[in-house]
Amino acid sequence: MAGRALIMGLLVLGAVVAAGCESTQDKAAKLADSSAEAFTQKGLSVTKENPDVEVVKTWALQDENGTAVAVRLRNRSQRRLVEVPIAIDATDAAGKSLYRNDAPGLDASLVGVALIRPGEELTWVHDQVVAAEKPVKVEAKVGEQKQVLKTEEPRITLQQIEQAEDPAGVTVTGFVMNKSDVEQRDLVVYAAATKGGDVVALGKGQVQRVKPGKRARFNVFFIGDPTGATIDLAVPATVVG
Repeated sequence: MAGRALIMGLLVLGAVVAAGCESTQDKAAKLADSSAEAFTQKGLSVTKENPDVEVVKTWALQDENGTAVAVRLRNRSQRRLVEVPIAIDATDAAGKSLYRNDAPGLDASLVGVALIRPGEELTWVHDQVVAAEKPVKVEAKVGEQKQVLKTEEPRITLQQIEQAEDPAGVTVTGFVMNKSDVEQRDLVVYAAATKGGDVVALGKGQVQRVKPGKRARFNVFFIGDPTGATIDLAVPATVVG
């Protein structure tokens, strides 16, 4: 269905890391980066949960395009939390694990969120879940953040958001605007579409690079059907210092 989307509750949050399609060279470069090594090279393991971050709710969706999991997070502290790991375990009705995001080499956006503002909420999306059937339950554990950001995070906004029809289904497009003086790389746009308070579609888009004062186009592809739903978007800053 072409036309402008009903976009409400727009969340422009300072948060995390990379996601989406990228070259093998780009992935190798990320894995070599020391800031992501703890989450990727060794595989994610959360042994101590973060008392500052509440898991509000979790969801799992599946359609012909794949399986996605979302975790609604709330920062209960008055601090900006940087590089917060999120471990998920998606299970079937009998409690058997169908998927965990603990494999070495996962993209950083699939194992955590880079920044959560004090008192705010963020819906983190993992859209590359490999599961033969739709998970019935998702358990999420949030680990200790790497650091606390004491300076103001870069300001990233979304512009000219539209909903359009694509051969793969409904998409949301627009521009990511970098209003900071720091170049942003591998920005992720998280999308959660809700009806009646429940999530009906989940998606992610990626922008490889946005220079200070510039903007770049993004496209979000969904798992589930966002038609007629309220779509919340979040674009996290990836370079915070």
